Amino acid sequence: MIRRAMMRPVTTWMIALSAIVLGIVAVTRLPLYYLPTYESSRLTVVVSYKSSAPQEIERLIVRPLEDALGDLSRLENMSSRAYATQGRVRLEFAYGTDMDLVAIDVRDRLDRVRRQLPPDITRIAIWQWSSDDISILGLRLSWQGPQSQLHDVVNRLERRLQAIEGVAKVDVHGLQQKQIQINVAPERLAMHGLTTEGLATRLRRNHINLSGGAMEDGGVRYLLRSMGELRSPAELARLPLNARGLRLRDVAQVRYVNPPKTYYRRMDRQEALTIRIYRSDTANVVQVARAVHRVLEAMQQQPGLESLHIFVYHDSSRTILKRLQHLLHSGLIGVGLALLVLWLFLKHLRVTLVLGLVIPISVLTTFLIMYLMREGLGSSISLNVVSLSGLMLSVGMLVDNSVVVLENIFRHRQTGTPAPEASVTGAEEISRA
Repeated sequence: MIRRAMMRPVTTWMIALSAIVLGIVAVTRLPLYYLPTYESSRLTVVVSYKSSAPQEIERLIVRPLEDALGDLSRLENMSSRAYATQGRVRLEFAYGTDMDLVAIDVRDRLDRVRRQLPPDITRIAIWQWSSDDISILGLRLSWQGPQSQLHDVVNRLERRLQAIEGVAKVDVHGLQQKQIQINVAPERLAMHGLTTEGLATRLRRNHINLSGGAMEDGGVRYLLRSMGELRSPAELARLPLNARGLRLRDVAQVRYVNPPKTYYRRMDRQEALTIRIYRSDTANVVQVARAVHRVLEAMQQQPGLESLHIFVYHDSSRTILKRLQHLLHSGLIGVGLALLVLWLFLKHLRVTLVLGLVIPISVLTTFLIMYLMREGLGSSISLNVVSLSGLMLSVGMLVDNSVVVLENIFRHRQTGTPAPEASVTGAEEISRA
């Protein structure tokens, strides 16, 4: 290979130039992350069951889950926790386990054990940590206008953010939704022979929509549906409880109010909301963050939104760019010092320039291979702090190898060997090493 490269210099230069051009194109298309994509080999099953006790959670929920999940394939460790409001079972699997298949198996076993759990459990959550679960942007939002407009403003902003290419999810925290509170008077219930459990059952049965099948008329098929959901607090207050005309408002007070707050967020002495933005799997963090900033600036400049204040307290794109700049500066300084030392020892400018060409060609070729691995083989490789740190380390190794090869070629030149033959012989002698 070395002799062919020497015998066909035009071909060699064209290959090098192609690697440079394609490498530049590849580096602009590789996704830019702070950390590499990583999925944990742990799964956590969470079952919420409020108004209970840890002992009941352990007996009714945790132990049936442990019996159902204890013999999963490649399971290495299982630990459980019982709280007053939920039970958690954490499963740790061997490294290299296909977690997608494990999640399917876990869901299947949970479906089979569901009948052994309390019937009023509404949801069983399966949670697996991934690096994609880390938000790329965190915002604080305060609104100094009328509070009645806050929901509309937040919904507009959320829709604009969701429409950005590369945004997978937008979470809004702190936006309170009004709730219907039913304050029951126990003595009034007792006077009419009712109980709290019976009242709750009646509310559930009278707040549903039912399918009524289908009806055909003149060759046209109509779907029938009975709309029984309660639509307003006043309608709920008029709900009949017995055949004697007793209404819900006669035994309870129905109110449509904000729930009591247990957590406060403030910015500039105003109540604030928290918005977290998550990227999609293939999105470039820096590009998504820049698009989000443009949307935020456009929203604040719209008429009627002068009272909207947004503060970005977390932006991973800034951290990524800052770390990558540090790595780039460190790499340039290292390469510059290596070239300087090589020139001081060999006192030969052409040899030093050869090493100066080898480094960028090799780095850009690496970017090209990374892009081909991602697009052709489905690899999750990306540009991040870890991969670029490894690249800077490999540049140091490349400099070491190049110095040894060039020094051996230089030694043959000092004995009077012609330059082409010295290049081939000097490289071949130490190519395996």
